[in-house]
Amino acid sequence: MLYQGLRPYLPFLLVSALAINLLADWPYRLLLLSRWVAAAWIIHALNRFVFNGGLSRTFGLKPRKLVGLPGILASPLLHDCGLDDHAKGHIFYNTFAFLFTGWLLLLNGFFSFYVVSLFVILFGGFLTWLLGRPGTNHVGASGVINGYTGFLLIYGLVILDVYALIITFAIALERLVNTLRGLSPKQVGVSWEMHLFSFLGGVVAAVYFERIYNWFVWLEWYAYVEGWR
Repeated sequence: MLYQGLRPYLPFLLVSALAINLLADWPYRLLLLSRWVAAAWIIHALNRFVFNGGLSRTFGLKPRKLVGLPGILASPLLHDCGLDDHAKGHIFYNTFAFLFTGWLLLLNGFFSFYVVSLFVILFGGFLTWLLGRPGTNHVGASGVINGYTGFLLIYGLVILDVYALIITFAIALERLVNTLRGLSPKQVGVSWEMHLFSFLGGVVAAVYFERIYNWFVWLEWYAYVEGWR
């Protein structure tokens, strides 16, 4: 009887509940994401106007070269500094995509955000270093973004939570086409290896989240310090 009475209002109630969840703790989420974005833009400005792209050349991820190993951690904060259209839009596109996927990922909690981020960076970065095309230099946050996309696409199906499933649908609607396009080896000047391996890293993180969560439990100290656990 109660269900029959509420049935016409269920879509409205569901959307309202999701909106409340999306906006919960929004100042802290915005602050966290803004830190990442600000760091990327400051580094990009220095790279472009002070070092003339030298940071990308020095700290980019170079497959199977020892000097390329630091790029596993550094490359997500570096972006193209060229004058072609792709280079000009590189950091702009990644900024908006990172804010969108990062915001949805933060719905799982701040500590989970750090766990997934670190796992995706290490997983995608190492496989790109190990299997990437020789003579290439990989930079950009698109690998991390693809990792978030892979995680968000699968996690809702793993835990079968209504909010997570709605996020899965939203990600599929907004990101799936661009993500699949970025995985194609036919694209020139695109780090499809980083896109692919990071996306797979996100999928692995979603399927084995509890186990991976325990691997990175030592990160809790940072979450406690920030008060964001």
